[in-house]
Amino acid sequence: MPSSDIFQDQGWLGYFDFLNGPVYTELVKDFWKKCDIFTQENADREYENKVVEDLENNRGKSRIELGLREFTETEIRSGCTGYEV
Repeated sequence: MPSSDIFQDQGWLGYFDFLNGPVYTELVKDFWKKCDIFTQENADREYENKVVEDLENNRGKSRIELGLREFTETEIRSGCTGYEV
């Protein structure tokens, strides 16, 4: 029995049509502009800038102790209305 018959019997074909529906290109473009790729290089620069703000007190502190987000891997960072998403 083909898998399409199974989905048809369960009434799921409309769901797959929904997934293949229209793409709202303007909405995607609007959100895409607000995204940044945050790499290890960016994390290092962010850390160095924070340490330089107050060398005596900030030297040797971790990212979290400095109020920065922990960096574990390259990530896509997005902001929406001023809040990180």
